[in-house]
Amino acid sequence: MFAWLLVASCFSGASSAGAQNPAPAQQQIETKLQGLSPAEASLLIAKLQHAQEDLRAGKSETFELLAGAPASYPAARIAPRDAFLRMSFARPWSVERKPATGLWQPYELTYFLTGPRSLMWKVEVIVGQVDQLVRVEMLYTAPPPF
Repeated sequence: MFAWLLVASCFSGASSAGAQNPAPAQQQIETKLQGLSPAEASLLIAKLQHAQEDLRAGKSETFELLAGAPASYPAARIAPRDAFLRMSFARPWSVERKPATGLWQPYELTYFLTGPRSLMWKVEVIVGQVDQLVRVEMLYTAPPPF
């Protein structure tokens, strides 16, 4: 799989789950793209942001929305809709196209809100055959060892 690299800034604010050491606001990180172009990654991110806008405006959205964290993490107390609406999808650490399953195309986005050695949001997105969101699953967890 060919990986594309796109330069992006990391998040400047602390996570809603209570980070202890926020990263400097101007720190640069690379968004790693696997199996998709920068344009396709931008469209996926825009799709998530548009869904946030629609939910905030009270419009009906039909995609499945799941969010969670290990039971002892403060993020486990946040309802899935609230976690989705609070999330800033603009600058992922990585975006990967997963193998398609029938008519659905899964993607995995990873977000480190305070830098790559902190807790992360792993966001799995499934897009349907007519390019609509089918499912968004968000997990706030520790990263795998690097």
